[in-house]
Amino acid sequence: MYANPTSTNANFYLLNEEGTYISLKDIVIPKEITKINPYAFYNLSSLTSVVVEDNVEEIGFAAFGNCQSLTNIKIPFVGQKVGQNEFFGYIFGAETYVENTSYIPPDLKKIVINYCLCIKEFDFYGYTHLESVEIKKGKKEFL
Repeated sequence: MYANPTSTNANFYLLNEEGTYISLKDIVIPKEITKINPYAFYNLSSLTSVVVEDNVEEIGFAAFGNCQSLTNIKIPFVGQKVGQNEFFGYIFGAETYVENTSYIPPDLKKIVINYCLCIKEFDFYGYTHLESVEIKKGKKEFL
């Protein structure tokens, strides 16, 4: 299964059981999703928290681009996928690690990375806003 791209409207809302609209602030990508497409949550200004479950094997370019309210994220790896575009800013729209500071949301303070096999020298290059990074030892086998 794939997380399909959403529209590029600045605010996204869901209709709740009471028939009123609520803003999307916290997203948990379900275990059935294995790939998040490019620009899937682009420009989602209300988004503050993201949990990407461990069976996601690929996160597309700028999937969380311009999500300026994002304060914490949990991801299974750094970059697009293991062995490809392995720098943190890729999922926010940075084409190289040098652009990390221009694309990673400035309010993003907490990152949790599961199944991390290694962190490379420039993965978080130039990003000085971090307050907390939790890196877990890799157990999952990647293709």
